[in-house]
Amino acid sequence: MGMDISYILHGEGLQITVDGNLDLTLTRPMLGVCAQVDDRLLVCVIDCSRVIRVFDSGRALLMLLTQKLQAFEVKVIVIGDIPAVDYHVPPESTLRTQSVNERQERPFPG
Repeated sequence: MGMDISYILHGEGLQITVDGNLDLTLTRPMLGVCAQVDDRLLVCVIDCSRVIRVFDSGRALLMLLTQKLQAFEVKVIVIGDIPAVDYHVPPESTLRTQSVNERQERPFPG
């Protein structure tokens, strides 16, 4: 379980395969990939088809890696059922808060 990294075509391509959980345990290998990105890299395939569970921390690591790769104009292809997240739009809250004026007074039962 973890992450397998392989370079193809003399460093012009990168294949990353994630196995098991997409979470904080992948911090070191993903940051290692970020540190090694250079101008020779053209495409990166991130295979998440064998991911069992996705955690917010893993989603954040994937976002960090993707942003780093895109900064070097690397084409990123993600394979698998990792829901896309638009980080430019604030997440919608599932809770709705009411102002004091909207609340209705309810009598105490009993």
